Amino acid sequence: MARSALATLLWSETPDEAAANNLRLTLHRLRRALDEASPGAAEALLHISGGQIMLDAAALTLDATLFLAELAAVASHRHPDPTLCADCRQHLERAARYRGELLAGFGLTDAPPFEVAAGAARAAGAPVHRGLHTLAAAHAAQHDYPRLPVRRARWRWTRSARKPTARL
Repeated sequence: MARSALATLLWSETPDEAAANNLRLTLHRLRRALDEASPGAAEALLHISGGQIMLDAAALTLDATLFLAELAAVASHRHPDPTLCADCRQHLERAARYRGELLAGFGLTDAPPFEVAAGAARAAGAPVHRGLHTLAAAHAAQHDYPRLPVRRARWRWTRSARKPTARL
């Protein structure tokens, strides 16, 4: 992505020069934070050359991507009740790596284009919410109550921004 496009996306209501400076400072902080978390991570993930900024998606592991892969495995396993199948429960347990909605509680009021893009990405998470509900139902069907509240709370939290709390 072009630096100027990213600066405009994040600071659309800021003068171009100030937006470019904000982006420069933010990238510096991001590189420092990545390297503090894991030495060499910034170089592996961020490729900044000329006027372009690229994120190496192959170097990332996203909880939502892993979760959706596990849900796909459950969906492809044809049987009447996925909550009772041991293989499907195992897939759903591995799906518990999901950590919550994208940028939950975060917003940039002075960047409408960013808000539109983030909203679209959050809306794409609907299959994740269905999977968390299925996982909660699987625990309930197996009378695995000690683990049920954690799954229900996580499902409720991720949906709270869009709808009233669901009841299981």
